Amino acid sequence: MPNTDLTTRTADLRLDTFNSEKRTVEVVFATEAPVRRRNYNGQFDEILAISKDSIIADRLNGGSMSLLDSHDSWSMKARLGVVLAGSLRIEGGKALATVQLSKVRAAELLADLADGMPFPVSVGYRIHSYTESDDEIPVRTAVKWEPFELSAVPVPADAGASSRAATKEEPPMPASNSTRQVTPTEARRALDEERQTRHQDRANVDADIISLGKRFGFEAGSDLVRGALKDGKSYADFREQLMDKLDAEDEEIRTNHAGALPLSGRANFNDQVEDALIAHLGGTPTMAENPLRSRSPLEIGRAFFEAIGIDARSLTDTSIAQAMTGRPTPWLQSRSLSTGDFPMLLENSIRKTLMERFTAQASVLKALSRERTAKDFRKMSLLRRGENPKLLPLGENGEILHGALSEERDALQIASYARAIDLSFHLLVNDDLGAFADLVEGFADAAAETEGDKFYDVLSGHAAGTLTMDDGTPAFHASRSNLGVAAALSVTSLDGARVAMRRQTSVEGDRKNGVVPEVLLVGPELETTAEKIVAEIQAATVDDVNPFSKKLKVAVEDRLDGTGWFLFGSPSSRPVLTHAYLDGYPGPQVERTEAWEVLGSRFRCHLHFGCALLDWRAAYHNPGA
Repeated sequence: MPNTDLTTRTADLRLDTFNSEKRTVEVVFATEAPVRRRNYNGQFDEILAISKDSIIADRLNGGSMSLLDSHDSWSMKARLGVVLAGSLRIEGGKALATVQLSKVRAAELLADLADGMPFPVSVGYRIHSYTESDDEIPVRTAVKWEPFELSAVPVPADAGASSRAATKEEPPMPASNSTRQVTPTEARRALDEERQTRHQDRANVDADIISLGKRFGFEAGSDLVRGALKDGKSYADFREQLMDKLDAEDEEIRTNHAGALPLSGRANFNDQVEDALIAHLGGTPTMAENPLRSRSPLEIGRAFFEAIGIDARSLTDTSIAQAMTGRPTPWLQSRSLSTGDFPMLLENSIRKTLMERFTAQASVLKALSRERTAKDFRKMSLLRRGENPKLLPLGENGEILHGALSEERDALQIASYARAIDLSFHLLVNDDLGAFADLVEGFADAAAETEGDKFYDVLSGHAAGTLTMDDGTPAFHASRSNLGVAAALSVTSLDGARVAMRRQTSVEGDRKNGVVPEVLLVGPELETTAEKIVAEIQAATVDDVNPFSKKLKVAVEDRLDGTGWFLFGSPSSRPVLTHAYLDGYPGPQVERTEAWEVLGSRFRCHLHFGCALLDWRAAYHNPGA
C-alpha cells in the first residue's frame, strides 16, 4: 500500500548559488540514492524516482510551497521563505529547486549565508505509490511522490531514519532494564552513522569489534562479542548483528511500555496526572501531595509519555499537545506507539470537574426532589401507593377481612439536552487549560440551569394552573386544601399553611396523613422576610415566642418572582418533586470524540433528564399579597 504519511530526508543546499540581493539559493532536495528504513516488517531501502513523471510538482511549481523552520507547519512565524514558482528542474538524477528567504523571519539565515555558512535543509514528502522488489532487503521505489515543504533544520534528518510531521528526528526510546546507559534507538542511530569500512587486518577488525561492542554496552567478555571474535566475523557483519540485537531489545521495550515506571506505581502516577489536570481545570484536587500539580499541562503530558515508554524530550510541544488530545503525530502512529491512557485521564478529569461544579450549582428545587432512573425515553408512570388499610376486628367466625391498596398515577418523561465544545491542541501548546476550564465550568452551569428551569416550569405551571396531575386538576388547588387565599408572608399566614398541611388525608381519604412543614421556599423579594420569620428570637414574653424558630429552613429560588411562597414537607420522607436520569447517565455526561474538522478533540456534554410533581399533599402554595 502507498505510504500516505509525511516523510523527510536530508537535502543539499548549494551555497555557490546564493544571491544576496534576491535572497535566493538553490537546493538539491532529492536524489535517487537509496535510504535504509525500517518498519515492523523489517528493513527496506527506499528510492525516490527522479523524473518529471514521478514527482507530483503542483505545490512545488505553484509558488506556494513554504520553507519552514524545522517542519513547524502550525504558525506563519515558522515560514522562513518560499519555493519559487517553476524552479523545479531535473539534473543528473537530482531534483533541484530555488528558495527565496524572508527578509524578516530569515534574517539570521541570510546573515549566515552571506558569511559563507550554509544551513541544513530537509524535505518533507508523501509517497502515493511505489514498486517493491523481492530481494532479501526489499527495495521500494517511489514512482509517484509529492514534495510538501522544505525546512531549515538545526540537525538534518538522519539518512537511515524516517521522520514524520512536526518531528525532526526519531526520538530515542527509554533505556531498557540493562545496565547500559545508551538506549537501543540511540544506538541504532549511531550504528547507521558508522562507515561500513572493509578491514584487511584481522587484528584491526577484532579491535574494532571489541571497541564497537563496548561502545554500546557489550564488553569483550559478552557472548555477543566473544561469538563474533570466535567466528571471525567481519566488522560489517558484526555491525549488522549488533543492530539486530539492539532492534530486538527496542521491540521488547515498545511492547512493554510499563518498563519505564514500576507497575506498582502506575495507578498512583495516573492518579497524580488526573489530580493535577483537575487542578488546572478549576476543580478541587484530592491528593495531599502531588509533584505534578505545580507543572504546566504540557509538562504533565511529557511526564506521562516518559512514564509509558516514550522519550518525549525530543518531541515538539505541538506533538505533545496532539498526543494529549488523543491524536498522536504521524511519527508516533507509524511506530505503533500508543499514547496510553492520557486522553482517558483528561476525559475523567473533565468529568469530575464538571460534576463537582454541577453539584455545587444544582437548583434548590432539586433538593426537594427524589431521584429515580428511567430505562428509556417513554413516559414512565409515577405510582403513589396508598397506606395499608386499617386493621379491622375479626369476623364472627374469626375470618380476616381483605383490604386493597389505593393508588394515584401520574407520568414523567425524560428528554435529552446536549452541546459540544472543542479542545484544540493550541490551548495545550499555550498551556492554556484555564481557558478550557472556563468552558467546562460553563457546561456544568448550563446543565444545572437546564435542570433548574425544568423544575421551576413544573412547580410554577401547577401553581398557575397551566399544568395538571393525572386527574386533570393542578397540584395546587382549593379542592386539594393546599392553595391558600392570597396573603403576605407572616407568622399568621404560615400558621394557616401548617394547619392545612397537617390536616391532609391519605390517598384513600379515610384518615389524616398530615405533613410536617420543613422548607419555606421564597423568591428574592421575600428572602429577608423569610429569614426574619424563622430566625431564633430570645422572647421576653410568651407572646413574643416565634413558633417557627429552628423548625423551618429557608430556600430561595431566583426564578420565583413576586410575593408568592411555598411550604414543603421533608424531602427525605415526603418529596414533592421527582426527577429521573436515563439509566447509565446520572447527571451531565462528558465524552470525547474525534472530528475531522477539529484539530484536537471534541468534547460533548449531554444530559438526559426529566422531572414532575409527585405528591401534592406534601406542599402548600400561597400566591402572596
